[in-house]
Amino acid sequence: LSFRDGAFSSSIVKQERVGDKWVITFSDDVTSLNMVGNFGAFESQDTLSSITLPSSVQSIGNYAFYKCPMLSSVELSEGLTSIGELVFSDCVSIESITLPQSLTELGVGAFYNCDGLTSVTLPENVATIGESAFNKCDNLVSVYSMATTPPTLGNNVFMVYNVTIYVPDTAYSDYKGDTKWSTYNIYGETYKSTDFSANGEVVVLQSATRGNGIDIVLMGDGYSD
Repeated sequence: LSFRDGAFSSSIVKQERVGDKWVITFSDDVTSLNMVGNFGAFESQDTLSSITLPSSVQSIGNYAFYKCPMLSSVELSEGLTSIGELVFSDCVSIESITLPQSLTELGVGAFYNCDGLTSVTLPENVATIGESAFNKCDNLVSVYSMATTPPTLGNNVFMVYNVTIYVPDTAYSDYKGDTKWSTYNIYGETYKSTDFSANGEVVVLQSATRGNGIDIVLMGDGYSD
């Protein structure tokens, strides 16, 4: 696997071919993945399938993994604060990704047209989400925003028709009162019905979100929730 102008050649500790795919692991002295000329650091690498970024990486520059169609495994470490524009756009093989708690900013189109994504959790420290960050993610149906203060949203961040957004119950009114967030289906955090049984075992029986209601379950041992 070759990179433009030999970029990052001294910062890769492991590069191996697995079948017809390449797997890359970076050393822990890399702090950012910046553009190389007019291109993203690993833009349009057709056979790149897996990346592991160390905790030293604080920012991922624009277009870094733009149009890497085989990229399916992405490990982002705590310490990362910023994901730039179109970083993972058109990475259609990504089915899930864990965003670190340290993340504060998602750039314009960061995950645009990532069809494989079905669910994503936005960490509590995220403050800004750029325009179309998750637009054209046709299979993205569940978004969990953990921030108690609604992040600033750009336009058309999500696909309106198919996504449901779950937020902290204590922040529900703030999200519903926000001009941008209120255009989406917003629900308070999930409520779980549990069985506090006499033998000490706790079992989740069912769950519901704000406004959907939930049945009270009476248990045979005389305990109820």
